[in-house]
Amino acid sequence: MMTLRPIIMMALLALLITGCATGEKFSGLESPDKNQAKIYLYRPFNLMQSGVFPDVEIDSKEVGVLKNGGFVTFAVPAGQHTITLSGGFLQWGHSDRNFKLDAEEGKTYFYQLDTTTRQQGTYTMVGYAFFKTEKDVAMEELVKLKASN
Repeated sequence: MMTLRPIIMMALLALLITGCATGEKFSGLESPDKNQAKIYLYRPFNLMQSGVFPDVEIDSKEVGVLKNGGFVTFAVPAGQHTITLSGGFLQWGHSDRNFKLDAEEGKTYFYQLDTTTRQQGTYTMVGYAFFKTEKDVAMEELVKLKASN
Protein backbone atom coordinates (compact mmCIF):
# COMPACT_ATOMS: atom_id res chain seq x y z
CA MET A 1 0.00 0.00 0.00
CA MET A 2 1.34 3.41 -0.96
CA THR A 3 1.91 5.87 1.86
CA LEU A 4 0.90 9.51 1.66
CA ARG A 5 4.48 10.78 1.96
CA PRO A 6 5.41 10.33 -1.76
CA ILE A 7 2.11 11.85 -2.86
CA ILE A 8 2.62 14.87 -0.63
CA MET A 9 6.20 15.30 -1.87
CA MET A 10 5.06 15.15 -5.52
CA ALA A 11 2.32 17.70 -4.83
CA LEU A 12 4.80 20.06 -3.15
CA LEU A 13 7.24 19.69 -6.03
CA ALA A 14 4.48 20.45 -8.55
CA LEU A 15 3.52 23.55 -6.57
CA LEU A 16 7.12 24.76 -6.52
CA ILE A 17 7.53 24.23 -10.26
CA THR A 18 4.29 26.01 -11.19
CA GLY A 19 5.29 28.99 -9.06
CA CYS A 20 8.58 29.50 -10.90
CA ALA A 21 9.16 31.60 -13.97
CA THR A 22 9.44 29.52 -17.14
CA GLY A 23 9.92 32.13 -19.87
CA GLU A 24 13.04 33.22 -21.69
CA LYS A 25 16.11 34.27 -19.75
CA PHE A 26 16.70 37.98 -19.33
CA SER A 27 18.62 39.16 -22.40
CA GLY A 28 19.28 42.80 -21.62
CA LEU A 29 17.52 46.08 -21.13
CA GLU A 30 15.10 47.46 -23.67
CA SER A 31 15.10 51.22 -24.22
CA PRO A 32 11.79 53.00 -23.70
CA ASP A 33 9.99 54.35 -26.77
CA LYS A 34 9.49 58.08 -27.26
CA ASN A 35 7.22 59.60 -24.57
CA GLN A 36 7.46 56.36 -22.55
CA ALA A 37 9.21 55.00 -19.46
CA LYS A 38 10.20 51.35 -19.09
CA ILE A 39 9.42 49.42 -15.89
CA TYR A 40 11.09 46.19 -14.74
CA LEU A 41 9.52 44.31 -11.83
CA TYR A 42 11.54 41.33 -10.66
CA ARG A 43 11.51 38.68 -7.98
CA PRO A 44 14.73 36.82 -7.09
CA PHE A 45 14.33 33.09 -6.53
CA ASN A 46 13.51 32.24 -2.92
CA LEU A 47 12.31 28.85 -1.74
CA MET A 48 10.09 30.49 0.89
CA GLN A 49 6.61 31.07 -0.55
CA SER A 50 7.88 30.09 -3.98
CA GLY A 51 4.49 28.74 -5.09
CA VAL A 52 2.59 32.01 -4.64
CA PHE A 53 2.70 34.91 -7.05
CA PRO A 54 0.83 38.17 -7.57
CA ASP A 55 -0.95 39.49 -10.62
CA VAL A 56 0.66 42.76 -11.70
CA GLU A 57 -1.48 45.65 -12.87
CA ILE A 58 -0.58 49.14 -13.97
CA ASP A 59 -3.42 51.64 -13.65
CA SER A 60 -5.92 48.74 -13.28
CA LYS A 61 -4.73 46.99 -16.48
CA GLU A 62 -3.13 43.55 -16.08
CA VAL A 63 0.42 43.30 -17.42
CA GLY A 64 1.32 39.81 -16.14
CA VAL A 65 2.16 37.78 -13.06
CA LEU A 66 5.37 37.98 -11.06
CA LYS A 67 6.53 34.44 -10.45
CA ASN A 68 9.38 33.24 -8.28
CA GLY A 69 12.69 33.75 -10.07
CA GLY A 70 11.04 35.92 -12.71
CA PHE A 71 10.52 39.38 -14.09
CA VAL A 72 7.83 41.41 -15.86
CA THR A 73 8.56 44.42 -18.03
CA PHE A 74 6.22 46.98 -19.57
CA ALA A 75 6.16 50.56 -20.84
CA VAL A 76 4.06 53.43 -19.53
CA PRO A 77 3.52 56.98 -20.74
CA ALA A 78 5.24 59.68 -18.71
CA GLY A 79 3.21 60.72 -15.67
CA GLN A 80 1.58 59.33 -12.52
CA HIS A 81 0.80 55.61 -12.38
CA THR A 82 -0.25 52.98 -9.84
CA ILE A 83 1.34 49.54 -9.74
CA THR A 84 -0.92 46.96 -8.06
CA LEU A 85 0.04 43.52 -6.80
CA SER A 86 -3.04 41.34 -6.26
CA GLY A 87 -4.45 37.83 -6.42
CA GLY A 88 -6.67 35.35 -4.64
CA PHE A 89 -5.81 33.73 -1.31
CA LEU A 90 -4.21 30.59 -2.77
CA GLN A 91 -2.43 32.50 -5.53
CA TRP A 92 -1.05 35.45 -3.53
CA GLY A 93 -2.31 35.24 0.03
CA HIS A 94 -2.00 38.96 0.73
CA SER A 95 -4.30 41.93 0.33
CA ASP A 96 -3.88 44.08 -2.78
CA ARG A 97 -0.84 46.31 -2.59
CA ASN A 98 -0.71 49.63 -4.49
CA PHE A 99 2.45 51.61 -5.24
CA LYS A 100 2.68 55.05 -6.85
CA LEU A 101 5.11 55.80 -9.65
CA ASP A 102 5.87 59.17 -11.23
CA ALA A 103 7.41 58.05 -14.54
CA GLU A 104 9.64 60.37 -16.54
CA GLU A 105 9.96 60.08 -20.31
CA GLY A 106 13.00 58.06 -21.42
CA LYS A 107 13.76 56.63 -17.97
CA THR A 108 13.91 53.00 -16.85
CA TYR A 109 12.71 51.97 -13.38
CA PHE A 110 13.43 48.81 -11.41
CA TYR A 111 11.30 47.36 -8.59
CA GLN A 112 12.03 44.22 -6.58
CA LEU A 113 9.58 41.93 -4.81
CA ASP A 114 11.25 39.87 -2.11
CA THR A 115 10.13 37.56 0.68
CA THR A 116 10.61 38.90 4.20
CA THR A 117 10.35 37.20 7.57
CA ARG A 118 10.12 38.51 11.10
CA GLN A 119 9.93 36.81 14.43
CA GLN A 120 6.84 37.47 16.52
CA GLY A 121 7.09 35.54 19.76
CA THR A 122 7.38 31.86 18.89
CA TYR A 123 6.03 32.40 15.36
CA THR A 124 7.80 33.45 12.19
CA MET A 125 5.71 35.81 10.10
CA VAL A 126 6.24 35.71 6.32
CA GLY A 127 5.46 38.62 4.03
CA TYR A 128 6.81 40.58 1.10
CA ALA A 129 8.84 43.71 0.55
CA PHE A 130 8.37 45.67 -2.68
CA PHE A 131 10.86 48.44 -3.32
CA LYS A 132 12.59 50.51 -5.97
CA THR A 133 16.16 49.45 -6.73
CA GLU A 134 19.07 50.98 -8.58
CA LYS A 135 20.08 49.81 -12.05
CA ASP A 136 23.35 48.14 -11.00
CA VAL A 137 21.62 46.12 -8.24
CA ALA A 138 18.75 45.16 -10.56
CA MET A 139 21.10 44.07 -13.36
CA GLU A 140 22.93 41.65 -11.03
CA GLU A 141 19.59 39.99 -10.23
CA LEU A 142 17.91 40.20 -13.66
CA VAL A 143 20.62 38.15 -15.41
CA LYS A 144 19.65 35.21 -13.13
CA LEU A 145 15.93 35.41 -13.94
CA LYS A 146 13.40 34.32 -16.57
CA ALA A 147 10.32 36.09 -17.90
CA SER A 148 7.20 35.35 -15.84
CA ASN A 149 5.00 34.02 -18.64
